Amino acid sequence: MGANKPVGQRELDAAQRAVDATKSKRWPQGNMTKAARKLGLPRSTLIDRLDLRRSGRSAETLKARMPTEAERLQDCAVMLRDNPKLSAQEYANGTKLLDPWWFHSHMGSWNAFKHAAMRSAGLRDTVVMERVKAALRKGGTLAELGASSQASRGQVLDAIDALRSGGAAVDEVGDRYAIGHAVLAPSFAAGPVHQYVSRKDNTFLFGAISDNHIGSKYERLDAAEDIYDRFVAAGVDRVYNCGNWIEGEARFNRTEIHTHGMDAQLAYFAKHYPRRKGLTTYAVSGDDHEGWYCQREGLDIGKRAEQTMRAAGRSDWVDLGFMEAHVKLTNANSGKSAILAVVHPGGGSAYADSYAVQKVIESLDGGEKPAVALYGHWHKMLAGEYRNVWWVLVPSTKDQDTFMRKKRIRSVVGGGIIGLEQDPNTGAITGMTPKLWRYFNRGYYENDRWSHSGSVVLPARTAA
Repeated sequence: MGANKPVGQRELDAAQRAVDATKSKRWPQGNMTKAARKLGLPRSTLIDRLDLRRSGRSAETLKARMPTEAERLQDCAVMLRDNPKLSAQEYANGTKLLDPWWFHSHMGSWNAFKHAAMRSAGLRDTVVMERVKAALRKGGTLAELGASSQASRGQVLDAIDALRSGGAAVDEVGDRYAIGHAVLAPSFAAGPVHQYVSRKDNTFLFGAISDNHIGSKYERLDAAEDIYDRFVAAGVDRVYNCGNWIEGEARFNRTEIHTHGMDAQLAYFAKHYPRRKGLTTYAVSGDDHEGWYCQREGLDIGKRAEQTMRAAGRSDWVDLGFMEAHVKLTNANSGKSAILAVVHPGGGSAYADSYAVQKVIESLDGGEKPAVALYGHWHKMLAGEYRNVWWVLVPSTKDQDTFMRKKRIRSVVGGGIIGLEQDPNTGAITGMTPKLWRYFNRGYYENDRWSHSGSVVLPARTAA
């Protein structure tokens, strides 16, 4: 800064008056160059004096140590965490350090300083990432992507790595990159994804829930919370969720959701999905509803949901994969095992509740049939045994919406606790005890109208 040489308070005040005299519509903060020329000082000296005056330091404190580059980067990173779109002027107005425009002479530009601060704190430039993501939808080389997104080659590569780590399917063919469709195989294709060990008495006891459709105006968070209370009271070991845990977003359901956008809906989901100490939920993702984001955004939505849960401080949600997952039911005494399938099938409701699940089981080859299967998707409640498969239709926690109403499809709101008995000598499941319960429509909603249409007459506006 120049100097250990004392500067009187009069000189500091004179510097501020000179700058104030140059303020105009074009230079609302004052023209530093013009003011320095008028005082016959170097521009950097003028800025130093303004900083000293603004910070309330006396002239005798000129010997005080100036902030290091690392301190400046840290100060900027703190501000960027609260405001990723922080501008140079906002930084200058909000920084606690002297000489807010230091980066001009030391780092060349605001963007260079901003990106350096992000790198130092491990932050992502969300603005650049969104531009790169938009460019990737059309595809191109690194140079083409950089030109269309106004980003450097390094920023494009950083954005691609970040998107991939978030579950996005970014294809690389030759020297061209593009976001493709996330073509996910059902997770059972890779074999059992988890092991569930029985109790010492050769039994299993777990909760079953499905089709929460969180984000829909017809979500039943009250029912979901009560179901988890029942799980805890019964002492279940874990919970299996058969998919459609969020409502998702498509052209035809936009008026029936209250939270729009994938990240916003996942954040709402992480905040409101039931949470109980010591109880972990294992979930598959469907190819509809949350699966619409998978198709449109080109990412693994189940993986993204688990990441969102972790970011929200929740470790009680585990992604089992896409559409159908197989869990190994292992006997604690003998090590023998059987397979539990957690499934979100497709297709519409049939004329009888049991018909669709019977056709699914009929389509399975003898060697791939699970011992037990939980089926979501249809919003029905039923249990039985067919072709040596113990099966359960797991109900939903969503009321009948307008689509289901006009298609004359009922939505059963409920949940269940499933008890299994296992033969330790063979691993076979010899018995199943389903305990299912249901909830009824809340009747009319807050506005006494089933359709969520709002008040008939808007309230009068007042000046108060």
